[in-house]
Amino acid sequence: MQIECRPSEEYELDHGDLAIAGRHADEAIVAATRTQRESAIVLAHALAARVALAEGREIATHATAVAAFDPAMLSARAKLAHAKLVRATLTA
Repeated sequence: MQIECRPSEEYELDHGDLAIAGRHADEAIVAATRTQRESAIVLAHALAARVALAEGREIATHATAVAAFDPAMLSARAKLAHAKLVRATLTA
């Protein structure tokens, strides 16, 4: 599954810095949830899902969280992440 991330997050994932990428994803989920920014929440869960996949873990929790949002209310980038994450769990 390929979900878009910011360049620094891509770098961490590409170079195997999963602990750092995971920490950033966790912090992003907390911050986005506090501010109730739906697109940011979706993108943070998408990053967390990519980290989980890289570590060989399930992504169902992240997909469930993302599926709760109406794609019509998301930014273009978050819509793409939403679709990819939901589709990945349907085909898994």
